[in-house]
Amino acid sequence: MVVLAVLMRVVYVSLILGVLVTIISKLRAGAKIGVIVFIGFLVLGINAQTVFVFLEKQSINTDCKGCNLIVIIPELLRQDRVGPYTPSIDAFFADAWNFTNVYSTAPWTLPSHSSFLTGVYPSRHGALYDQASRLPDTITNIAQFLAAQGYNTSVFSGSSHLGSIYNILEKFEYAQEIIYLNATTRAQVISALESQEGPFFMVISFFNLRRPYKTGAISSALNYTGPLTNVYLEAPFFNNITAQRTDAGLAFTLNTAQGPLALTQEDIDYVHARDYDTYLEMDAQLKALFEYFESSGLVNNSIIMLGSDHGTEVFEHWLSRTDFYQSSVHIPVRVRTPSSTARDITYLMSNTDFFPTFVSMLGFDAPRGLDGVNIWQASHDYVFGESQNTSNAYMVTDGTLRLAVQDFFSAKNVELYNVRDDPNETRNLAEEMNVESTDIYRALVSFYKSSAGFR
Repeated sequence: MVVLAVLMRVVYVSLILGVLVTIISKLRAGAKIGVIVFIGFLVLGINAQTVFVFLEKQSINTDCKGCNLIVIIPELLRQDRVGPYTPSIDAFFADAWNFTNVYSTAPWTLPSHSSFLTGVYPSRHGALYDQASRLPDTITNIAQFLAAQGYNTSVFSGSSHLGSIYNILEKFEYAQEIIYLNATTRAQVISALESQEGPFFMVISFFNLRRPYKTGAISSALNYTGPLTNVYLEAPFFNNITAQRTDAGLAFTLNTAQGPLALTQEDIDYVHARDYDTYLEMDAQLKALFEYFESSGLVNNSIIMLGSDHGTEVFEHWLSRTDFYQSSVHIPVRVRTPSSTARDITYLMSNTDFFPTFVSMLGFDAPRGLDGVNIWQASHDYVFGESQNTSNAYMVTDGTLRLAVQDFFSAKNVELYNVRDDPNETRNLAEEMNVESTDIYRALVSFYKSSAGFR
């Protein structure tokens, strides 16, 4: 009986292998490799999630050799605002990849933009401090890389952090300052697009979401008559707000010349409404640009990305952009290509991944030694962030847990959140457990020790 059972199993396995060999022989070369690797995964016992991700990546057509690359970055664009307050963005990127798990390397402009352009973390590219750091010539910028491949490169930006003192704009063949996207500056961008000959790489970055907040339909509908009615909601206003923890949550106070003013929930709702109106205004400005992409045919030969350098806080926590919270570093990314279809891409990513991922899609091998990866071929267990401008803070996330530590040596602030179960980050798990015993803490310590901050 034992011999019979063994013979039956041999026959069964032989039949299965025969069927697989027959199937593989009829597939095209790329598909053959995919099936063979899939079988290898099963033989090696690799978990089902890994197999699923591999097969999903194989099914996405990422090839866009010879395409243009257009990157649109409305500064401070928050992940949770895209959708509810961006109808034009939603319409244009309806048949696009929606990357839902992307983190910025820093919660402010200079290091974040620099990581996007160079594919490395801030401690490696060195653009860490206002007025005190610049990209070294030894760091390759994606604009330089694509120019060497025959691409025309240009940037439209109003950010002082992309200015000449930081050695960033110099990497582009053409640079023009625009503060806001409006009818005038949009015409300038379109004129530059119309003059392009051959493949090109263009970055369009603007400040429409930076304060002052607009007044529009959403805020007007509140019929608000409180003390903030005629207040200019710009940087000085937010700089004069302090926050305190209470049993009921965070309490905010506006420090005025007449003395402290405790802000009510009605006041905070009004500021949020002005923020939403600002998003709607920005979205309306983008609509005409998107219409040009469609009418000119650029959508048929371009990779078009909408992203962000970082988000910002609006009464969620402490109002600081130098701290790591979801509102500050969990950034939206939409990518439309000639062959893209509506799809959520949930792989854990950093903005260091844009450089190697995009140049791969264009048909080139990325330079060696980048911190970012081609997300279609590799993956991350963790991605990191660092901000050494004022807070000396470090962050790590695995896509579920997000840990931030301010000043390792004094452990001034340690915050650990489960951002999937607690997206508003109201429960600091670091107050309930020994964070130093966790894998995610050890990963952050390892990153910290390898960074310039440790040396």
